[in-house]
Amino acid sequence: MQGSSTDGSASASRASWRTDPGTRVLAAGEDVLVRAGDAVVKCAGTGLLPLVAALLERTDGGVLEPVLFADLDQDQRDRADAVIDHLVEAGLLIETGAPGTADPVVLGLWRRSGQAVERAVIAERLRTATVRISGGGALATRIRTEVAAAGLAVAGEDDPAAVTVVVGEHEDDPVLADWNEQALADPDRGPWLAVTPYDGERATVGPWILPGESACHHCYRLRRASVFPDTGLSVALPQARWLGPRLDAAACAPGLVAVQTGLVLDWLLEYLALGERSAQLVPGGISTVELDLSGLRVGRHRVLRVPRCPRCAPGRETGHPQVWFHQLRPAGAEGQA
Repeated sequence: MQGSSTDGSASASRASWRTDPGTRVLAAGEDVLVRAGDAVVKCAGTGLLPLVAALLERTDGGVLEPVLFADLDQDQRDRADAVIDHLVEAGLLIETGAPGTADPVVLGLWRRSGQAVERAVIAERLRTATVRISGGGALATRIRTEVAAAGLAVAGEDDPAAVTVVVGEHEDDPVLADWNEQALADPDRGPWLAVTPYDGERATVGPWILPGESACHHCYRLRRASVFPDTGLSVALPQARWLGPRLDAAACAPGLVAVQTGLVLDWLLEYLALGERSAQLVPGGISTVELDLSGLRVGRHRVLRVPRCPRCAPGRETGHPQVWFHQLRPAGAEGQA
C-alpha cells in the first residue's frame, strides 16, 4: 500500500491524508464501520475503536498532516500507521497527493470514474477548461453564476471554449436554431448542450449535441413534434414561429429551476473532467425536469438522428437506388426480338 507502514519503505503517519467527504465513520460496539451510501466496511480489532477516535480528533478540516504526529514516540507512531492502513483500505482516508487533487469536487469525480481517471488529470482539466454560456434570460444568468461558483472559467462569446451551453428562453428560441446552424457548419466549435426553461409542464437539459455525429437540435424539434398528442398540429409545429411577449414561467417553480441548474452543472463537470469516461453524456442525451401534482420528476431520454433531417442528414437530398429498375435498350433496338 502506497504511503503505509506495511510496505516497509515509508510511514503512513509521515504522509498527508484527508477523509473522503462521501464517507462516514460509525461505532458499532467495539468495531468501526466506514459507510459510503449503502456500502459499509467493518474494521474490527482489539482496541481499534479508541485509536480511530483519537486519530480522527487530530484531523484539521478532514485533513491529517504529518505535523499532527510529531509528538508521537515510535510505538505510538507504529500504532497510528496501522490505524491509517485500516482506514485507507476501508476507503475513509485518501492520500492528498499533488495540489488540488484532494479537492472534494475532484474526489467525487474520481470516484464516479471508478478511479479510472487520475485525480491529477481531473484537477488539471477543471483548472484549464472554459465554458461558454450563450443566451439571455434569467435561466442563463443563473447558470453562469453557478458555473463560476463551481470554479469553472466562463468564456466570452467570441473566446474559444471546450463546451457551449446554449440557453433558449423557449424551445423555439432562434438562438438555439442559430447555434445549431453554426455548429453544423463549423464542427470545430465542439459539443454543445441545449437548455430550455420551464414551459408550464417541463424544463429540459439537452439534447447533448455532437455536430455531425448525434441528432442536431432540428432533429430534436422534429422528434418532439412527431409525438405531439394532437396529430393535426404535429406537422405545423416544426415551422411555427414564436409571437411574444413571453413571461417567465420558471418564476412559478423556483425548486425546479434549482434542479435544472444543478443538472447543467453536473453535465459540465463530468464532461470536462472525465471526457470519454463520462457515463451520462450519451450523444443525443436529454434530461427533463417535470412538475405535476406528485411533485418534481427527473427523466432521462435519448434523441436519435432523423434520417432525412433537412439540417444535418448527409443524404437529405440524395435519392437511393431502388431494388428494381427498368432495363435500358440501346438505340435502334426497338424492333429486335
